[in-house]
Amino acid sequence: MIPGLLQTGDHAQAVFTSRVPRFHEEEIAQKVAARMERQHILHRKAPPTSSFVLSEGLVRTRLGGREVWREQLRHLLRRTDIPGLTIQIMPFDRPTHGSLTGPFVLRTTGPVDLAWFKSSYSGEEGGNCLEVAYDWYKSS
Repeated sequence: MIPGLLQTGDHAQAVFTSRVPRFHEEEIAQKVAARMERQHILHRKAPPTSSFVLSEGLVRTRLGGREVWREQLRHLLRRTDIPGLTIQIMPFDRPTHGSLTGPFVLRTTGPVDLAWFKSSYSGEEGGNCLEVAYDWYKSS
């Protein structure tokens, strides 16, 4: 899934509408509004430095239909103009990468680097793939 901070409202709507079991319409509207509100963090006076690596499949999947998909791609391109924000697309033919067990977040705060992940294999949270994720991040 394209990260919420990078989604358009229509794409977020399609994400929440596609959920099984289905959300109620008012719940979908609340979730989309909350997601759009969180995006203001990218426009603060001192926005966080953020780097997103998206699988090629995410930008090829036409979630919400052709027009929603096209606007989402244009939105991703516009987001690359935000200072401190980087978006990279990982091609299908990449044989291996640091997030094979699931997505992770790496936060750098001064002298400390922290990684958070949720394993798609075990459902556990923690750091047993910290070295792999960190090595991948530093080498990219």
